[in-house]
Amino acid sequence: MGHGWKRVTIKSTEGDELSVPALRRRPEDFPDSRIRLLHLHGSLTYWSDRERTVFAKLDTAFLQTYDQWQAVRDQETNVRPVVVLANQRDKAAHVTEFPFSLAYEMFGRGLKDAQHWLVVGYSFRDECVNEMLRAEFSERVVKPKVLVVTYGDQPSRHDVERALGWAAEDSSSKHWLTINRYGADEMTNSLDWKSFIS
Repeated sequence: MGHGWKRVTIKSTEGDELSVPALRRRPEDFPDSRIRLLHLHGSLTYWSDRERTVFAKLDTAFLQTYDQWQAVRDQETNVRPVVVLANQRDKAAHVTEFPFSLAYEMFGRGLKDAQHWLVVGYSFRDECVNEMLRAEFSERVVKPKVLVVTYGDQPSRHDVERALGWAAEDSSSKHWLTINRYGADEMTNSLDWKSFIS
């Protein structure tokens, strides 16, 4: 979400004016790449002024050097982190606002373009994310090949099927859904992975 070349000027807690990366504002701001890192619910490195006119990506060195967290606590700064910290009901409203709306739009585009969905470390409990997955999944006549990588018994096959809108009357999900329960570290050495990428 941090822009590759566009920058904004912000004032540090010590009064220094600094040039920092802006957040991308439009889909066209993203490079044409198969890989995108989207923080759907923001990041502690995304900051905005109170008017929500300036959005910047501050690296951790900046946050430590200028002690932004103390400045927030002491009310000595007009910028705040841009993150969604809400219950499921309120989250649905928050994600319609920038920059979350842009992240969700790009996520939706990625789902639409992909024939293989690799899902690592996700519980399938976030209704906003599930809604995006379900909307794209239900549109497909030929379902994407889905590999869910987790560690342990959760989520269950039923949890994943339900999140994607697959019901009992839809028959077995085994032809499109594989769940690997040995964790991300072991995934690339597994038969599940080899089958997924073939």
